[in-house]
Amino acid sequence: MTTITVRRGLRRLEFLRAPNRDGHTMTHVVVEFAHDVALEKGQAIRINLGVREGVERALEGVPKPIRPAGALEGEPFVYRLEGDVV
Repeated sequence: MTTITVRRGLRRLEFLRAPNRDGHTMTHVVVEFAHDVALEKGQAIRINLGVREGVERALEGVPKPIRPAGALEGEPFVYRLEGDVV
């Protein structure tokens, strides 16, 4: 299964900075996005977060659904992906 890059439908993008065990600053990112159709179980997603200090940052992983499928007919499926980036 290939990774899908999400470029639209972002509903929430939150950056939370925190030091890790090694004293480096890590950024925990929470992204919520809408998708017109349900994603397959285990589908990997990539969300570009932009360039910082000359390095392109991205968040990759398997998102979790935050709205049960079919909860609101005609509404898009909403997912959350979160993780740490340097």
